Amino acid sequence: MLIKELLDKTLVRSLEGYDVIGFDIDHCLVQYNVPNLYRMTYHGLVDTLIKDRDYPKSMHELTEEQFNFPMNGAICDFETGCSLKLGADNTILRAYHGFRRLSLEEVNVYITS
Repeated sequence: MLIKELLDKTLVRSLEGYDVIGFDIDHCLVQYNVPNLYRMTYHGLVDTLIKDRDYPKSMHELTEEQFNFPMNGAICDFETGCSLKLGADNTILRAYHGFRRLSLEEVNVYITS
């Protein structure tokens, strides 16, 4: 409980003035339990958005698939709602529209349009 209280009182309060927040978990100082860290961070930030900014309480109701969706190396196209996961050589490894994974044919249509 101490870590959650610290997150609620210190981290969230210190980030209030920022428009965008990113996390880089590289295990350089400690080894994280990444799924638990993501959940704690997400719920701490969502609690603040709901309480202070009147965001909908439904933000707490993610499915397991939605919660595990964030990925490293993602390129997001905010105009179309598509996210691309790129390989080291810039090949498209996976593509999504919202949370729905796109087929190869849909990716080809997206790229050529």
